[in-house]
Amino acid sequence: MNQDLGKYLVILLMGFLLWSCNLDPCSDYDFEDCSLDEPVDALFVLKLTKPENQDSVLVLTYKGKIDDGELIDSFYSYLTKESYYLEVNQYYSAVAEYYKGDDTIRVVDGQELRTVKTTKCEETCWKIKGDELDLRLKF
Repeated sequence: MNQDLGKYLVILLMGFLLWSCNLDPCSDYDFEDCSLDEPVDALFVLKLTKPENQDSVLVLTYKGKIDDGELIDSFYSYLTKESYYLEVNQYYSAVAEYYKGDDTIRVVDGQELRTVKTTKCEETCWKIKGDELDLRLKF
């Protein structure tokens, strides 16, 4: 009887192992975390500080670097986050101007908003990188 039980357990274990080896991890993969088509634009976020001693912050956004780029927007923000849809595979930079007493503090950041190609389950997947600039005061 014990010998028969052992055979059944071995057969059951082998069946389970064979079944688990045939699982296809891609059969129910959710492609929500990537785009199957390369994006032409993407959401670009500017993080800001809402200072206590001023109503708004002047924000200047450039396509390219601040020194020689094209000014694409300038506005006063009352928020801690601003967003744009911008063309991908471009370098963007921004300046936020804060005031402390008689001093002007300029916070600058920049990076390339780019697409990155990966492969998931034999499908080409596109992800966005460099989609955020940190223009918050650090002190």
